[in-house]
Amino acid sequence: MRYFFTLQYVTLLTLLGGALAGCCTKKMCIGADNMDGIAFNNFDDAAELDTIVVKKYNKGSGMVTPIDSFVTLPVFSGAINPSQRVVLSQKMTDNFDYRIEIPGAGRIYDVTNFVVKKKGCNSGFLCNDTYRALESYRVNGKTMEGQWQVVLYR
Repeated sequence: MRYFFTLQYVTLLTLLGGALAGCCTKKMCIGADNMDGIAFNNFDDAAELDTIVVKKYNKGSGMVTPIDSFVTLPVFSGAINPSQRVVLSQKMTDNFDYRIEIPGAGRIYDVTNFVVKKKGCNSGFLCNDTYRALESYRVNGKTMEGQWQVVLYR
């Protein structure tokens, strides 16, 4: 008889736990902590994006002396779409400014002034996660809004 009550108790706790866990929306909340790539829009072909140089600067330094840099050599499988996402060899963060150089296209982009705001995500009964949403940033002085990643246009 004692084992019967223990089994009922375990079953009840399992069902209750499952019901409570099911009240949370399970979605990935992508924001400023996930800037591991750049979307390139309207570049002509893969040759333009064969080498991407990223230089990192102290925030607000005026892009005078880089504190770090890295090169990304993208791998493409087939034709370039109007929008091509390239994964970087290092993540970008909102704590720095960046200069993105694309020698094959003869382009230089200064990415600065990241604006990050804490937002709710996966909220529900007994859960309320937050993440750092990327609200906006500036590319060559122009404000870009509503993106979860850096987007560059040709």
